[in-house]
Amino acid sequence: MSIASFLLLGIQCITVDAAFRAIKGRVVLAAVAAFGLGNGLTNTNVTMKIAQAVVQVGLRTGPVTLLFLIYFATACLSCLISVQATVVIVYGIIKHLDIPHVSMGQLVVILAIGASSSFMTPVGYQTNLMVWRAGGYSFLNYFYFGFPLTLIVGTTSALLCRQLVP
Repeated sequence: MSIASFLLLGIQCITVDAAFRAIKGRVVLAAVAAFGLGNGLTNTNVTMKIAQAVVQVGLRTGPVTLLFLIYFATACLSCLISVQATVVIVYGIIKHLDIPHVSMGQLVVILAIGASSSFMTPVGYQTNLMVWRAGGYSFLNYFYFGFPLTLIVGTTSALLCRQLVP
């Protein structure tokens, strides 16, 4: 990303002033606040307690179901808060997981897909908010179409992640 930024500055597609004006303070503040929240949850052992509960579920249900549940929980959280905050919080939990036959790579891929799957509400992602009013959608429209889509993407992701990600 920074290479592309320097390239645009170098070939004078954008000025330095325009580049700095393009930085959105609220987005930067949300990302920084997410790290503070994530550190707070880790320092108070909340993430460790949640991870221990997830391990118990994972041992009972099997790897694919566990991957789906992590996806679904991440997708639900992503519908309420920003993607960055979701990743920071859920990564704080999954980094403590040690479940047989489930690799850290699989957990991180499921985390990334789940965090990007804010289909069930208009508030989880900026584009959803942009089309919510303009398209005449109701809040429930997002849930009616987003919930089945979340289930389909989650099931497909868990199955493929288990098979394809080492």
